[in-house]
Amino acid sequence: MKNIMKQHLFNYGKQEINEEDILKILLSFETDKCDVLYIHTGLQFGMPNLKLKRKEILESLANILYKLNVPTLIMPSYTFSFCNEEIFNISETKSSMGTLNEYLRTEHHWKRSHDPLMSNILYGKEQHFINDIGKNSVGDGSTFDLLAKSNLKVKFLFLGPRVHDCFTYMHYLEAVEQVQYRYNFDFEGTIKDGNKVYNDKYSLFIRDDGVQAGGGAKIYENILIERQLAKFSWLGGGAITVLDLESAQKTYIELLRESPNFYIEEVFNTPLRPKTFKKRKMVAL
Repeated sequence: MKNIMKQHLFNYGKQEINEEDILKILLSFETDKCDVLYIHTGLQFGMPNLKLKRKEILESLANILYKLNVPTLIMPSYTFSFCNEEIFNISETKSSMGTLNEYLRTEHHWKRSHDPLMSNILYGKEQHFINDIGKNSVGDGSTFDLLAKSNLKVKFLFLGPRVHDCFTYMHYLEAVEQVQYRYNFDFEGTIKDGNKVYNDKYSLFIRDDGVQAGGGAKIYENILIERQLAKFSWLGGGAITVLDLESAQKTYIELLRESPNFYIEEVFNTPLRPKTFKKRKMVAL
């Protein structure tokens, strides 16, 4: 692990952002005070420093995460391969969940789960969060389910993006609450694990046809910040947010039970559930 650098990584107008700036915010938010940190990333902070190679910037960001000394780090590496009628190659199938995520998966060799829809990568102690998963990608037996039912202190970090942009744990909570506008759909396909090739089936809690996400997720995020349940700071063109699993879950379910349609665009009335799934390039649930 390298020492924290003061050389800047990003430029945002006249502002220069370096490792020390990012780490200082993370430590002030007590991001390190947990057993498991689930991390969503995006490099929205500004223009990368053109004097640095891409790998140098990614190594610097990785160094920040390791410097937190959290026992277990997890990141999404979703591919939705079966939804797209594609083979899921555990070591080779690329994820669109972020440049840093892919870099840590391929160059730092974070271990990846076998889920052909919503795989996760993990570094550290609690390997069972990706080894002991079931066949329901976002519901019972998923990584999120194991995290929710553990006795460990779990936090979520949004390094760049906003909560409302990418908080997949919300969909796990929709599965827990069995919202009326989603249903389980089984996807079948081929998984390749080294020299082993096999067919398998995984379930995903998908939205009914015609159901669109509404503005509820933004309101949810604002409520978390206003209630000081989430720690938030702008940094350059992006943001840093940290929240714990308990607060995230309690607030999300509270709003959902007050208004079952809170997180969707229009009031849900009639289920539209075709027996087949139209192939499309999925990048989010």
